[in-house]
Amino acid sequence: LLCISKQTKNLVENVLRDHPKPGRVHYIPHGIDEKKYFPVVNDFEFEAFKENIFDGKKYDFVVLWNSRNIRRKNASDIILAWRTFLDQLSVNQAKKCLLIMHTDPVDDNGTDLPAVVEATCDPEIHKVKFDAKKWNEKELNYLYNISDAHMFFTDNEGWGLGLTESLMTGRMIIAPVQGGMQDQ
Repeated sequence: LLCISKQTKNLVENVLRDHPKPGRVHYIPHGIDEKKYFPVVNDFEFEAFKENIFDGKKYDFVVLWNSRNIRRKNASDIILAWRTFLDQLSVNQAKKCLLIMHTDPVDDNGTDLPAVVEATCDPEIHKVKFDAKKWNEKELNYLYNISDAHMFFTDNEGWGLGLTESLMTGRMIIAPVQGGMQDQ
């Protein structure tokens, strides 16, 4: 059995402890090409990408959520956490913050996220931008690089590959201490 997190390997070994077979369970960490996800500096294309994503506005703090809009990924919790965080700031500080949700805003297996934003957020203060574009790897690297942090709250995740990609760009991650996210 191949496990992508140390926690999963420990769980599997614990379940199989009454039937030991040496070498049956292996930890195989994720591998990501560092030529695809890395910090971007002094790149004209990146600055144009950033200008486009931000619609020409300037932000002091940007958080990215990059995931599928399915229930176990807790996208609504991200919006509530964002609003709660911004409510701790002054109105002027909050207005200079942006949450980018890179996902399909409405999904049959998830939530109507624009409806959640409309019901819980003041659009002048709690800025949330939805981005459903399917970016290539270069553009996805840019997306990670325009954020200050990558937030990810899931109930059940083996690893959380987007978090690893964010870490490779030098970004902070905000994630629960469970599954492979503990390793990160």
